[in-house]
Amino acid sequence: LSLAVSQVMNQRNKFQDEYAVLSMKSPSMNLKSFSVRCFVVIGTTPEDDDKKRSFEHARDNFKHVTVVAFNELFSRAKRLRTMLAELRE
Repeated sequence: LSLAVSQVMNQRNKFQDEYAVLSMKSPSMNLKSFSVRCFVVIGTTPEDDDKKRSFEHARDNFKHVTVVAFNELFSRAKRLRTMLAELRE
């Protein structure tokens, strides 16, 4: 998890550096970038209560990174699909 967060933070910093150069080169494009948020999708939520608690503490302590487990993302997608299907009816 820490390596994935480190990688995405490096990519965020690179984006911000390149964005600054691009916005200076192309002022007519009126580009804006505020508090860029990063996402890491990783593994599954632990079954064990102690491991689950550790996972929650770890992912809640990243300032600019949201950490989501694959199974959580899948569950959210299923709920969204259900809601959209209900709207079509």
